[in-house]
Amino acid sequence: MKRPSFPILVLFLAALGGADPSAAGGAPRVGEAGPDLLLPLGPGEGTRLSAILAAPGVKAVVIDVTSTTCPYSRRADGKLPGLVRKAKGALFLSVYPGAGETAEGLAAYGKQAGLEHRLRIDPGGRLARALGAEVTPTFYLFDTSGILRYRGNLAGLSPVLEAVLGGDAVLTGRTIPAGCTIRWRAPEGGGRKPGKPESASPGRPKPGAPPPGAAAAGGVPPLSDEALAWLGKLLSSLGSGDELVRRSAEAAILALGRGALPHLRKARETARGPARARLGDLVRRLERMGRGPFGSPRRIDRRGRDFFDVQREFIERRLTLTEDQKKALEEAMARLKKREADARRLMESGERKAARAAFEDLRRQLRKELESILTEEQLRELDRIRRRMGPRVRPGRDR
Repeated sequence: MKRPSFPILVLFLAALGGADPSAAGGAPRVGEAGPDLLLPLGPGEGTRLSAILAAPGVKAVVIDVTSTTCPYSRRADGKLPGLVRKAKGALFLSVYPGAGETAEGLAAYGKQAGLEHRLRIDPGGRLARALGAEVTPTFYLFDTSGILRYRGNLAGLSPVLEAVLGGDAVLTGRTIPAGCTIRWRAPEGGGRKPGKPESASPGRPKPGAPPPGAAAAGGVPPLSDEALAWLGKLLSSLGSGDELVRRSAEAAILALGRGALPHLRKARETARGPARARLGDLVRRLERMGRGPFGSPRRIDRRGRDFFDVQREFIERRLTLTEDQKKALEEAMARLKKREADARRLMESGERKAARAAFEDLRRQLRKELESILTEEQLRELDRIRRRMGPRVRPGRDR
């Protein structure tokens, strides 16, 4: 029996990993026919997905909910033109639902980034909401039957798209998109006018006036006035009847970090019912944040160094390294920091089992990297130093 290729195996395992995250509200589910979406193409209000899929030569439609400012989107846009040129028979559409996107800015960005497929503003985020998008970029692939065959990041799109264009009617895939929380456009006639100060109300922080207990965030710098004003709007959105708005607000609050903790605790004191439960959940999730790669509190000193920066400087200070060893050590720690960020995203997205496995692998990889860079004598000396200092700084142990 032929072994499945690695990308397909990854997508198959992802498909077994629990409930489809797109299944919020009436959003389409992977492997099922979705609604006949109205796409911002053509004159008037747009064109139905079914009409596009029925057009001659169209074998698939790829919709990218994206942004001109999000660094994750920009990184994906650097790889997208090659995929568009390669995928003959696929119609690509990038839609931009975020506040601040304009047709003029979109045209300039598309020219600068070399994007030759269709780029469209998504008025009011109508299409993005119908798809269940929460972050940019998120890719959706529909086959000619209108079945959603893929939802997730750009890296996992290629094997499923290749299968669809090749006539495979079975393969589907789902990955966790990593990106920026969508800043939804305010509905017409609503929202606050630019420059108008945000008024304080029960449970909402007043800009410039941190509530009692602000120092309880464990030494984390307090939020700026602008961040406080944004937090106030997000707290108001937690009571929205639109589930996508609520979930986007929760993700944005988590992105503010532990500096938001005292304000959330204060808001929770006066909240009632479901709002109180949501705030309690956010407080618990933020309290769990800020933890190091092996479960201990994440310590960042006043010079902004994190765990792997401290490890590198500790080794360089205690051992005599060659210039090549120093360079290799710096590169290794940079790779480990990137893997730690990936594992942390798994944890924050609820994939706890996968995150724990990633952290354990990170622990082993740290030792392997050191073994590949240091000599046996240097490794023995490093172990002796760490034993004398106690378990607090042993390799691969909690700090």
